[in-house]
Amino acid sequence: MVRVVLSPLSFLIKPWLASCEIHYGTDIGPGLHILHPSLGVVVTDKAVIGSFFTITGGNCIGTKGGKLKKGDIQIGDYVILGANAVVLGPIRIGDRAVVSACSLAMRDIGPGEIVGGVPAKPLMRRPVG
Repeated sequence: MVRVVLSPLSFLIKPWLASCEIHYGTDIGPGLHILHPSLGVVVTDKAVIGSFFTITGGNCIGTKGGKLKKGDIQIGDYVILGANAVVLGPIRIGDRAVVSACSLAMRDIGPGEIVGGVPAKPLMRRPVG
């Protein structure tokens, strides 16, 4: 009985208690979607992210180490990161690119490119436009 009463409350509160760490200095365009915030998201302040960026959950956008400056990690518009995908910069990800689930992206990804694996390699390219 207690579970029936508390489940809706838990469902409403959990997204606010999720472990999302998006640095306040990160430039993010409008339309950010975090589909499963309870899986955790970490985004560095070195990232410049375009519009309508979709993060599935369990993602990390950070650096390989060393000193990077703002904009060394650039992510275009309409980019999708699959579950547990990791992006380590310096890197540029083009518009409408997809980084598949459980992938590690450490090299530039062209517009419309779909990458996957560890390290991420091109799987296919879709038309942009």
